[in-house]
Amino acid sequence: MRRLALATCLALAMLFSSVAYASPPERERTHVDVTFVGALSRICGFTIMAHWSGDLIDTTFFDSAGQPIRSLEVGPHFVITWTNPATGKSLTTQNPVVVQTTFNPDGSSDVAFNGLVYRLAIPGQGLVAMNSGRQVLHIPVSGPATVLQDAGPNDGVGPVCDYLRG
Repeated sequence: MRRLALATCLALAMLFSSVAYASPPERERTHVDVTFVGALSRICGFTIMAHWSGDLIDTTFFDSAGQPIRSLEVGPHFVITWTNPATGKSLTTQNPVVVQTTFNPDGSSDVAFNGLVYRLAIPGQGLVAMNSGRQVLHIPVSGPATVLQDAGPNDGVGPVCDYLRG
């Protein structure tokens, strides 16, 4: 009986010593303060600058070989301001960012934006545009991104363009 118990303990020790454990997740806080020509320019037909600011907390998860497999970025107090440089008119929205990225073995990635993307109110008019839900993009190693999923309310931004146009 004692030999059986000893053999069982040795077998379990060998089994568990061969299990590869993943590296612990890494967390990094980054402050973002960037301005660029926003995608709203394409919709409105004139230049609209987008200014993104806030802190992002990025948690990256690794496999047993130490390779990143996914990340989660959250920015609970992220702010976006859209400005027409020709008129100086602007609109600002809180944008509590939640982004999940899956790193694929071929070097591509799938990026999911979850929750509120924007909520725009015009002074004197109230809420005029909102985008929320879930959008998933596939980012290949080379070439353009493709939309894999786009679900949730995405109200038109016509009144926003009109307001910013001046």
